[in-house]
Amino acid sequence: MPLLEFIERPEFQKSFSLPSRVTSDFAQQFVRYLRGRNVTRNGKSGGKTHPMSRKHQENCFTTIRTLFNWGRKPEQSLLPAAMMNPFMPELLGAKTTKDPLRENKIPLNIRIALVEQMDRQELLNLSFPLVLPIRPDELCAAFVEDLDLSQEFWRIETKGDDWYFTKGRTSFTLPLPPVLVRIGQILVREHRFGPLFRVFGPTSSKAPHDSAADDGPSFGKSLLTKLNEDDVKRSLPPQDRKAAFLQAMAAAGGLSTDYLRKQWRRLFRLVNLPDSVRPYDLRGAVSTDMHQAGIRHLELRYLTGHTSNDIMNE
Repeated sequence: MPLLEFIERPEFQKSFSLPSRVTSDFAQQFVRYLRGRNVTRNGKSGGKTHPMSRKHQENCFTTIRTLFNWGRKPEQSLLPAAMMNPFMPELLGAKTTKDPLRENKIPLNIRIALVEQMDRQELLNLSFPLVLPIRPDELCAAFVEDLDLSQEFWRIETKGDDWYFTKGRTSFTLPLPPVLVRIGQILVREHRFGPLFRVFGPTSSKAPHDSAADDGPSFGKSLLTKLNEDDVKRSLPPQDRKAAFLQAMAAAGGLSTDYLRKQWRRLFRLVNLPDSVRPYDLRGAVSTDMHQAGIRHLELRYLTGHTSNDIMNE
């Protein structure tokens, strides 16, 4: 934990050996430490390091602030009840806002070049993020029945009892342009049931056992039932339940976020994109193009899976 690494420093051993001695100066130094700390993705040892994200900083800071509030409770009596919590929220400062005029890292001409490098299976799996502002896990969580080709839309929504949810915990419908309708028809014809996007095509000798085909049209219901029957997984916190759902989808032959990352990295290299460009930047690129095409703010928030209640209630 960053806090444990921080308090083990020799200069703090004497001055702040007890929690009751912690001051606002200590909290300020901890914030500066978080801002200058480099971490690897998901804490993997040997991975490429990068500065800790603002969200990660907030999580670390909120955890220690909650710990001090808990210690001050009368039933705990671990800290003086009159002690002020030194980890005040304002120490982190205001969140930085994204520059609305920031550079589009993957403009339309580059996305066209990416399509030119794809094989058939990659076109089926990766064409949707080139046109729609979707997150990688939304691609991995899609069932075949989420596509309504007669109405030409894709429904992205919460699945089961919080087994899957979008980042904004919203459900929304994305209209499909004609080219994606045609690709969707191929996906539905070849996969019929189960995960909409698959690691291997139906004729591949490397394809995993198709449990989706066994369950037929009830694949989604069957998958969620199996997850609910697992007492350990059912007791997990929401984000871990979501991870368990995505793992179950991958086990049924669906895509994983790791698989998507590797595929995009390979394609990015083929079109000479710098290593700093992430697969997630595709979402920002499509959103930027939609904004420049004249889509209004409220509609854009809906189509990108953000909550719009705050705007609609104004």
